Amino acid sequence: MSNMILTQLPFIIVSLVACIVIGSRSKQLGAAYLWALAGFGLILLLGIFVPLVYIILNTVISEKLAPSMRPFVYSAVALTSAVLDATAYVFLLLAILTGRSTPNSGDPSAADPH
Repeated sequence: MSNMILTQLPFIIVSLVACIVIGSRSKQLGAAYLWALAGFGLILLLGIFVPLVYIILNTVISEKLAPSMRPFVYSAVALTSAVLDATAYVFLLLAILTGRSTPNSGDPSAADPH
C-alpha cells in the first residue's frame, strides 16, 4: 500500500507548490485565484486521502465486509475519486477562463485584423 502513496507523490508535490505559488500571487490573479486554489487544493487532498481510503478499505473493511460486497465498495470509491478528479479539472478550467481579460479597446495591439 505504500506503493499507492508513492504513486501519488508527484501530484502531492506539484499541487503543494502550485498552492504556495497561487497564494503568493493572489492579488495578481484576481478572481482566478480562488478557482486555481480550489483545483490544486482538491488535487492535493485527493492525493493524500484516496490512498488512505484504500488502505483503510484493505485493512479494516475487507475483514468485516462480505466478499460479494467488496467489488461494489471499491467501485464506489473509484467512481467518487474520478468525479472529484474531474471536478478539480473543472476548477482549473474555470481559473483559466476567469483569468482571461477582454482585449482593451485602447490598445492597438488588441485590434482585430479582420
